[in-house]
Amino acid sequence: MTISGSGEGELQITFSFTTTVPVVSGSYNYDISGFELPPFSAPVQQKSSGAGYDLAGPGILLPSKPNDLTLTASPVRSMNVGFMWLDGNANRPWTSRQFQADQSNQAVARSDLLYPNPSGVYRVRIFGDAPTDATTVELTLTSERRVVINGPFDIVANTAGFPQGRYNLRARAISGSFEQIEFGFA
Repeated sequence: MTISGSGEGELQITFSFTTTVPVVSGSYNYDISGFELPPFSAPVQQKSSGAGYDLAGPGILLPSKPNDLTLTASPVRSMNVGFMWLDGNANRPWTSRQFQADQSNQAVARSDLLYPNPSGVYRVRIFGDAPTDATTVELTLTSERRVVINGPFDIVANTAGFPQGRYNLRARAISGSFEQIEFGFA
C-alpha cells in the first residue's frame, strides 16, 4: 500500500489492521512475528533528534514524535500485550503489559514509544480472557505518524509480517498544500 504525491506541509498518516481471532476455553491468543514498526517506510536515514530518532530523506521527514500506536480488543475481559524487538540472533527481552476491559468489554492499549529504537522488526503476542459468551475477538492495530513533506514523496505501508485481515491507509493534510496525492498497491 503506497501514498505518493507532492507538496509542502504536514500529513497525518494512519495505517490500521483488523483481524478476528477465535476464543478457545474462554481465552484468545494471537501471535505476529516479523512485522515492521513503524509500518511506514520511505527512502530515509535514521537520525538522532535528542528526543528519539527522526527519519529523513528526499522531500520527507518522519519525526520521532508523535509515533502513536493503538491496539484495541473487543469483546474481552482483559488484554495482555507483549512486544519483542527482533534483532538478528540476539536474545531480546519481552516488554509486556496487561489492560483491563471497560464496561463495554473493550480493552485499549496506547503507546508512543515501544522500544528505545522506534523502528525495527518486532514480534507481538496478544492474549487474554474473553467474556463467557464470546466465540471470537476482534483485534485492531492502528499506527499514526505525522509526516513533514517538502517536495515529491513516496511512502509505503509495509504489511510484511502481517497476516490476512482488513487493512486501511489514510492521509490527512494538517497544514500546507498538496497536489495529486495518490494511493496504490506496491
